[in-house]
Amino acid sequence: KEEIIKDKSITDLSITHSFFQAQSAEGMNGDDERNRIKSQIEYDCMVQRYSSRQLDELVEIMLEVAMNRSQTIRIGRDQEYPREYVQERFSKINASHIERVMEGIEDNQTPVKSTKAYLLAVLFNSVSTIDHYYTIQANADYVPPSYTAKSSKRYEMDYSFEPGESL
Repeated sequence: KEEIIKDKSITDLSITHSFFQAQSAEGMNGDDERNRIKSQIEYDCMVQRYSSRQLDELVEIMLEVAMNRSQTIRIGRDQEYPREYVQERFSKINASHIERVMEGIEDNQTPVKSTKAYLLAVLFNSVSTIDHYYTIQANADYVPPSYTAKSSKRYEMDYSFEPGESL
């Protein structure tokens, strides 16, 4: 029983790392593609702000997507998307998206069962949600102090004051 478990972990490691040394079906070299991804996300600038080990993990996940040749790629628990669609989304990831992902990781206090699946999902979703995220953050951070909420959609001036209070 112990031997089977030991063999399974060795097999899992070889599957995870084996394709990085070979060329993909379309002739892409793993090192060339890794360098392209680093350039895409402005790695040299990002590494001045964030851990190189964490950035390297994100780069490796992006590399796996770029070099993937299966018909579909699973994002999250039960969502499968066509490989080309996922690769297109990942090709749009830039430094702003990586910054948002790193902020989200820092803020996350929920246990994550599969770190790799979580990172794959946040990278995938960062492309389609970044603008709304920052708009929502700005709206949450700024409500003029002289306004009070009268309904969920409108703000009205609050003209109330205490006796003796100057304008």
